[in-house]
Amino acid sequence: MHLHYAGQDQKKILTEQALRRGVKVLNRVMCFDLLRDEKGLIGAVGVHTWKDEIIKFRAKSVVLGTGSVMRLYPSSTPAWMFNTRLSPTCVGDGRAMAYRAGVELVSMEIPLVRCGPKYFARAGKATWAGVLRDPQGKPVGPFVTQPDNKYGDPVVDIYQDIFVDYKKSGKGPIYMDCDGLSDEELDYMLYWLRNEGNVALLKHLEEEKIHIRKNPIEFWTYEPELFPRGGVYYSEEAETSLNGPVN
Repeated sequence: MHLHYAGQDQKKILTEQALRRGVKVLNRVMCFDLLRDEKGLIGAVGVHTWKDEIIKFRAKSVVLGTGSVMRLYPSSTPAWMFNTRLSPTCVGDGRAMAYRAGVELVSMEIPLVRCGPKYFARAGKATWAGVLRDPQGKPVGPFVTQPDNKYGDPVVDIYQDIFVDYKKSGKGPIYMDCDGLSDEELDYMLYWLRNEGNVALLKHLEEEKIHIRKNPIEFWTYEPELFPRGGVYYSEEAETSLNGPVN
């Protein structure tokens, strides 16, 4: 199941709500380590990237909201490390800080593989409503034969190696075919792709006169962009082994 919500103004909305509740926001401060004593976590330490200052935070509890681990491996295109599915600033520093502080991590050895338009790594695979087909137009999976905004084509969620296997066998490449979507269904799909950070991708397709409904889009797995599913182990009360950070 996937939850859609309009997130283009997410940062602005969250900032406004935080300020309304009296939260003090320090921009341009990058925390790089956690502070602890014999009882557990007591804060964090960071550097102000504009003022070249070290700042120490004392806190009763710490929340790590550092996102996924991107750029752990080379990007999908040479010499472009910022071509990542999620934010390229999510580099695993939160997990590293937690680990150094003695927090228990789990499932770090289990990778998560995702797919999308080849050479243009972006999130949003679940929003693409088309059918994944081979060069002859035959669906590569048994689930759908027509575009479906509700379910999409779940074959790659079950068979994540399908792109590599099709390449090795000479049966590929695999294309996302959105032919058959109505105008309303296409607008729905594009709306959510924009809200998932695919504005640059859609603009590129528009500039190159590639029409999503007329031109199948080659898809590929972002294999070099493997990142661990796991992270900080925490309870249903958001407590860790040190009663501190949550990832």
